[in-house]
Amino acid sequence: MLRLAERQAGREEELEEARKRADEAEVRSEDLAQDVTLLQQQVAALKEVPPAPHLHCQNSSIQSTTAQDFITGAVDMSSLEQPMSFMHGAWYFIRC
Repeated sequence: MLRLAERQAGREEELEEARKRADEAEVRSEDLAQDVTLLQQQVAALKEVPPAPHLHCQNSSIQSTTAQDFITGAVDMSSLEQPMSFMHGAWYFIRC
């Protein structure tokens, strides 16, 4: 009789642990579902924003260039000076 009581107590502990794990999994599932919803909203919002015209022109001109054009200096890189210096400054600020 004592063994049966011990087994029953062990089963109840296992059941309680399984319920806790199920509750934790449900909470994680709800969090992930919320993350997916937010991500979908962000993607939808980004799709609504029209691309900047100057970026489209730059992209089309970059697509026609080759790596050799960059190496030889045939590509005008002056348009990248300001963004690159900004990124360098931001990186330096974050690092310090």
